Amino acid sequence: MPGPHTNTPFALLVSLGVAVAVLGGFLLLARAAGTVLTPLAAAGSMTLTLYTAHLLFLVTGLQDLAPGLAFWGQVVVLGLFALAWQHARGQGPLETVVARVSKLVAHRVTARPDTAGAARAGAARAAPARPGPTRPGSAQPGSARPGSARAASAQPGSAVSRRDEPRSRND
Repeated sequence: MPGPHTNTPFALLVSLGVAVAVLGGFLLLARAAGTVLTPLAAAGSMTLTLYTAHLLFLVTGLQDLAPGLAFWGQVVVLGLFALAWQHARGQGPLETVVARVSKLVAHRVTARPDTAGAARAGAARAAPARPGPTRPGSAQPGSARPGSARAASAQPGSAVSRRDEPRSRND
């Protein structure tokens, strides 16, 4: 709601001061209540694992027999599991699997293929056949079989020969 003093430097400083005081208060509260909030932090570090365990429990149908007992039983059992697992291993088991798979995929996606090797292979496939030696294995010095990497690099316009050619100012 706009008022007469909402954009003044004094009002902005007061808002900044209140924000810093609230942030400081919550940081002090977190330090004091850190041990009380440890089970929540443990559960928060493995939400996928705990949610999957909850769904597996629901499939059994045991929650229909005593809903209150089933709820509090899950809270206690899964909370203790989360505390023990975080103390022993850190991240939850399903979270670890997801992290490893995503790192593997990211590594494979960001890995750069050998572009020079791919260009040579493409040039070798596109190179016209040249007469080779008369018998297999009797290559003369300086000659190359058609389709070989050496033949592809000797082809005019191939990636290797283009790289070795001097560039003009217009390139």
